[in-house]
Amino acid sequence: MKFSRKLNRGRIWIFAALVWGCVSLSESEARVLDRVVAKVNSEIVTLSLLEEKVAYLREREGVGLDMSQKELFKTALNMMIDEKLQVQEGKRLKLVVEEESVLKAVDDIKAKNGLTDKDLDQMLEREHATAEQYKGRIRDQILVSKVVSFQLRNRIIISEKELKEYYLSHQKEFSVSDMVRARHILFIFDPGTSEAQRRAKSKLAEQALANIRAGEDFAQAAKKYSEDVSAGSGGDLGLLERGKLAPAFEQAAFKLQPGEVSDIVNTPYGLHIIKIEEFVPGKVKPYNEVKPEIDRILFSQKRGKEYKAWMDELRKAAFIEIALFENSQGKEDRPNGEDKNKIESEPAEKRTADRESGSGPVVSEKKNKSGKEASSPKYRREQPKPAQSVLAGNPSPKKRPAASPPVIHEDDSQEAGLDFETMEKKLIDYKELREQKVISEAEYQKRKRRLLNQL
Repeated sequence: MKFSRKLNRGRIWIFAALVWGCVSLSESEARVLDRVVAKVNSEIVTLSLLEEKVAYLREREGVGLDMSQKELFKTALNMMIDEKLQVQEGKRLKLVVEEESVLKAVDDIKAKNGLTDKDLDQMLEREHATAEQYKGRIRDQILVSKVVSFQLRNRIIISEKELKEYYLSHQKEFSVSDMVRARHILFIFDPGTSEAQRRAKSKLAEQALANIRAGEDFAQAAKKYSEDVSAGSGGDLGLLERGKLAPAFEQAAFKLQPGEVSDIVNTPYGLHIIKIEEFVPGKVKPYNEVKPEIDRILFSQKRGKEYKAWMDELRKAAFIEIALFENSQGKEDRPNGEDKNKIESEPAEKRTADRESGSGPVVSEKKNKSGKEASSPKYRREQPKPAQSVLAGNPSPKKRPAASPPVIHEDDSQEAGLDFETMEKKLIDYKELREQKVISEAEYQKRKRRLLNQL
């Protein structure tokens, strides 16, 4: 079964967040196909995977609409670094993700988005990913969820005193209003009801009420006369809470005692005859009943602060090297003429916070396990020598123009000195040509390598 391109593009984002990182390239392969933009302990982040993450954030999550291109790349890279650190921490703690959990997650994704096994296979094939790679990425996402939950639960302690104080100071949040169990008979008035029909229904309502007052069973009368969907159950409406009903209906219902029947009540829905079966007074839910809910509320309030503190610790203990904005001499292109000495003289805490928030400059940073700066000439020598970064010095890129027809005939001269937006568009064009089978996979890889060499 073939999908239209529009459907493909719409659905592929459904699980792009899980697929974008599923292909794990070796360092040597990364040098051939694109380049390494960061190293997190023993793992790398490649430019191609970063570009996919950026595309996902922009297209699916709406992130980056108020950012420059460079800020968006920094934000995406920091997110990828955090994810790698979390996965590594989960493995260090020997947390296990059962195969059954992975398969259930895949089934949930398919069910939620109406995908068959064949649909999923076709999408993975278009993304040049295998089912095992996809499952591996899902496994990592589940592992991240487990390790975050495990670590934060150990860090966040909520005392019984805090729980009870919150309960006592938020009684209104845990109160239940008065309720009535009611039945009704409804004669519907809608905009299409003529005046003659209204008069006829009014007479029928009066007749029904008279029969009920004469002793006819209310439930049987509802089955006979009511036009509401509740007629089949004798007009049973279940428990109705004060404050959530049509004003005229609520006023009439809460005046009645159990067993009493109202007069004819006029609401925007039509004419009602109401009977109250039971009155349930309002109350404050008992502490033990709402304790788990209060625990979740307080945990959520403390989560953000503790999560940041935990991630700060992971980063300080890790070896992280970022080379995204380096030029061909291995030096970072700093926006607005920022002085390197000024940046490095700032307190370490501020530089760390800047990196995590994406607000500060991304520097080529190396840290050993003790958190101290480590020398890095060896790592720099192993990196490919890219040309001037196309991302540097571009604080406010223009919006990319609408896609034009793909260019089929390419040569090296056409790709020399391209700006980032043009390069990004060409990469998309190449992928479309490959998917349309205008060019082969080998030709696609050749063009991609040639284009990325400009980086």
